[in-house]
Amino acid sequence: MSFLANTLLKPLVAAFLHQHNLDKLGSVTSVDLDNSRGKLNVTLQLDGENTPIELEFQYAKVGVDQIEITDVKSSRAWIATLANEFVPPEKKRFTVPAVVLRLL
Repeated sequence: MSFLANTLLKPLVAAFLHQHNLDKLGSVTSVDLDNSRGKLNVTLQLDGENTPIELEFQYAKVGVDQIEITDVKSSRAWIATLANEFVPPEKKRFTVPAVVLRLL
């Protein structure tokens, strides 16, 4: 994905975390989108963690204004297990603004 698109996505991911009160846990340090493969990589620096946490989200576009997270990988195995095994499917679907959907 282009540098511009990745630059635009970082504040959008940070805003998403803020909207869900997750920004209290730490901050987004990098975002990298591979829209040809439907993958979003996010690096987080969480409070109390000595090293950053790497997340890879596999996603699919659903309808005209939604994405669904279909798989999560993480540098912390327990995070991937939690996301993939315990988060119900309806919580993995998100309505996104049209401008974001175009980037994806």
